[in-house]
Amino acid sequence: MCATSSTSGKAINLSAGEDTGADTSDSDQNKPSSDQTASHGILETHWGLSLQIDPPLGQTHVLHALDPAEMLKDGTGIGQVWEASEILCEYLVKYPSVVQNVESILELGAGVGVPGLLAARLGANRVILTDYHAVVLSRLTANLARNGLSERCQVASLEWGSCASRSRHSLLLGADLAATRASALLLASTVRAMLADGGVWLYAHHERFAVFRNSDGEIAFEQEDDALAALCDALGSFCDAGPAISCMQLRATISVNECDEERGRRHSLPERTVLMAFGESSALAALPKWNVGGVAPNATE
Repeated sequence: MCATSSTSGKAINLSAGEDTGADTSDSDQNKPSSDQTASHGILETHWGLSLQIDPPLGQTHVLHALDPAEMLKDGTGIGQVWEASEILCEYLVKYPSVVQNVESILELGAGVGVPGLLAARLGANRVILTDYHAVVLSRLTANLARNGLSERCQVASLEWGSCASRSRHSLLLGADLAATRASALLLASTVRAMLADGGVWLYAHHERFAVFRNSDGEIAFEQEDDALAALCDALGSFCDAGPAISCMQLRATISVNECDEERGRRHSLPERTVLMAFGESSALAALPKWNVGGVAPNATE
């Protein structure tokens, strides 16, 4: 449910909040640059932001912030910077006007908060970073304070699919959120509840395809990302929650995922990282069109 959280020792409700200002110094540092130990994790720099994250799985010289029981509560990898966030951050840096002078921005499933914090650094008036796990919320609060953005950003608890608050926001951000069909449907209902009329949701997603064996024993892959397809279908269909929401692809990059078979042969499957925009057609038409490199944009209704 939509609840309150603590930022700088102050309870904040998603239904309320004040527009505030903060430091907007810019930086083009977009690659991780540090592995020094921090409390409950390590410090890395992404897009000029100093972030506390969990060490990669398998590293034993630094303890994870979560014990095994806590890890079971969130199998998506608390405290990591997901690959898809890079393409979203690139877009925000290339077109900072997207976040500037926007009344209210909310990041869904913020994790360590890279896109939301970057939006604040680029000049957004007010950014709300949301997640649901207490450890994530605590780390978000620490990260925004570490980067001098406490006056411009807020941290709030948000559980998808049971949002009591109906406060809506002009711009939603998100990266690598739809991991399963079930989570995609909860995410879609939350987007419908939180997106203001005329608003836009910028969503970056790294496509993943299920791997299985055919009857002949050969490795095969699903032909589409089932979670992403479910998300687009749920938002693109008229339902009791509201009218269909249009979708426009802003950019896609392609990588190859290699899968080892026990017989030693290698199978590769191209995977795309896509940046998509959801909203009313008129709002999508006003967005800057990014068509430099990658796959050409494709608009669908």
